Amino acid sequence: MVNIALVGLRASGKSTVGRLLAAALDLPFVDTDELVSAGFQESTVTDIWRVHGEAAWRKAESAVADDVLSSEDQVVSMGGGMPVIPEVALRMRREQEEDRLLVAYLDVALDLIEARLDADGGDRPGLHGQRKPEDPSRVHQDRDGVYRSLADVICVVPVQEPAQDTATRLLAMLTG
Repeated sequence: MVNIALVGLRASGKSTVGRLLAAALDLPFVDTDELVSAGFQESTVTDIWRVHGEAAWRKAESAVADDVLSSEDQVVSMGGGMPVIPEVALRMRREQEEDRLLVAYLDVALDLIEARLDADGGDRPGLHGQRKPEDPSRVHQDRDGVYRSLADVICVVPVQEPAQDTATRLLAMLTG
């Protein structure tokens, strides 16, 4: 077995779908955002960025990615910005070349991302310093090419599809 990494924008469902996928495969689930946050004293990502800055967060993400990708047989929710960190993308590609990593891109409709962020913005700072309604399209433009270049499978998530259905489709894509 190999690691399965889910990539995609914030609010794309990586953690929710990842947990369901891990349960279906009887594998542990790892949420890199939780691991990165645990390395700081602050209780929210917004506070971490305010106190330490984005660069410290990205450095911690890189270290967590390196550690997580060194393990095997798990489903990993990669933080939305992790794949755009050059050393993380390089490590992911190296793991893919060694047949130790499958990458699944959850390509979610931008209007669904916006609705999820509006409903529950969580504890994250605004992306690119913009207000949340403006974030998804700009961040999607910045990251979509990277996500696609890393993806072994692209799971397009239609609006209003239950997470269980997405996980079931993704499982079929990965195992079929």
